[in-house]
Amino acid sequence: MKQELLHLLRFDEVCQYTFGKQGPQSGTSHFVQLAWKESTELGIGKALNKQSDGATCTYIVARYKPQGDFERGDDSYRKNIEKGSFVDSYCQNIKKAGLDGGYGFKRFKDS
Repeated sequence: MKQELLHLLRFDEVCQYTFGKQGPQSGTSHFVQLAWKESTELGIGKALNKQSDGATCTYIVARYKPQGDFERGDDSYRKNIEKGSFVDSYCQNIKKAGLDGGYGFKRFKDS
C-alpha cells in the first residue's frame, strides 16, 4: 500500500527532478510538494463517483501545511528538497511497469 500511495501522490515525478537545482522544474511540482521539508502536515481525501456508463471515477486530493513548492527568490528549493536515500532503479521499475504517464496524467494498472 505504501508504494501505491506514493505513486498516487506522484512520487514518480522524482525521476524527472534534478536535485540541487534552484527553482521550479517542469513536471515535478507534485513530487516537490510531497518532499518539501518545511511542510509538516498532510491531509488526504478520497471520493468515488459512479458515472452514467457504470465506470467509477476516483478523486484523491492532498493538502500540505505549510504549503511549499513555490519560488521565493532564495535558495528554498535547495533547502527543502534533499536526495536522501533515493535509489535510481525506482525510475526504471516505474517505466517497466508501464506506470509512467505524460503531461501530469498517470496510468494505473489493476492489481
